[in-house]
Amino acid sequence: MSPTTIRRTLEEIHLLQCSLLPGELLLFTDDAAHWKALLDAYALDPDDPALDDPSHTAPAHFQVRLEETSAAWFDVVLPSDHGARPASGGDRPRAAVSVKGDSLGRVEQERWHAAVEEAWANVEEGSTGSECASLPFESVAPASEQHARTNRYPLYELLSTHLLPQLHAALEAPPSGPPAPSELA
Repeated sequence: MSPTTIRRTLEEIHLLQCSLLPGELLLFTDDAAHWKALLDAYALDPDDPALDDPSHTAPAHFQVRLEETSAAWFDVVLPSDHGARPASGGDRPRAAVSVKGDSLGRVEQERWHAAVEEAWANVEEGSTGSECASLPFESVAPASEQHARTNRYPLYELLSTHLLPQLHAALEAPPSGPPAPSELA
């Protein structure tokens, strides 16, 4: 990873980590101690020259999950060129985001896959989704200017604006399927 790429990666992961609500967790899975140390160093001093070490080549791999359940969580693998500016006319490298869980069935897994793809499409086209339209801190800047600002952190936008609210809603909703015998009485 280039120094610019590692800093952009750390910047976006730090932003995501700082935006998590109580009970939401960001946990590194591969090379966890190394990535945690890098993120801690970035949090203390984003300009720390130690972050320029070219040995930071392993992609960041982490989970974003809820503390109280392992029913579903987001598994994220950032490409090694995450944060790099795309070549002229090219697309920005996209993080691999999947949904995992201790007991996710095939239908639920497919539904989540579709939700992730739809959320990516919204991020890439600049839509923040109707659920955010009435937020009190909504900017009065033109939509194109808002998109340019928010799309600088596409993974942050994907998870914090689109997917984490869906995860909370899905886990708070009553389970679907046939009612339990006790509910029939």
